[in-house]
Amino acid sequence: MGHDRYIDILTAMFLFWNGARVLTYVPTIFKLLTTPTDARSHSLLTWTCWVLSNGTFALMLLERNAGSPEAMFWLNAGNTAMCLIVCVIIFCKQRRNGSRRGLRRT
Repeated sequence: MGHDRYIDILTAMFLFWNGARVLTYVPTIFKLLTTPTDARSHSLLTWTCWVLSNGTFALMLLERNAGSPEAMFWLNAGNTAMCLIVCVIIFCKQRRNGSRRGLRRT
C-alpha cells in the first residue's frame, strides 16, 4: 500500500468521523432546549474555544485550498456552527437565569 492510498484512507476516516461528530452535538442541543437544565453546568468558555478552534481550522483549510471549499472545510464549518449554536443557547439560558436570580433578590 503506497503513501497515496494511506492518505486516501486517512482522508476518508477524517470525513467519516468528523461527519459523525457533527451529529453528536444534536443531543446536547436538544437537552439544552427541552429541559430546565442549569446552563451553568455547561462551560461557555469551553464551547467558545471549540467554536474558535473549529472555525480557524476551517479557514486554514480554505486558505490552503486557494479559497476553494472542500469536504474537510465544510465539515469543520459544520462543527463550528454546531458549537456556536450550543454557545448561543448556553449564553441565553445563563443570561435569563441570571436576570431571574436578580429579580428574586430585589
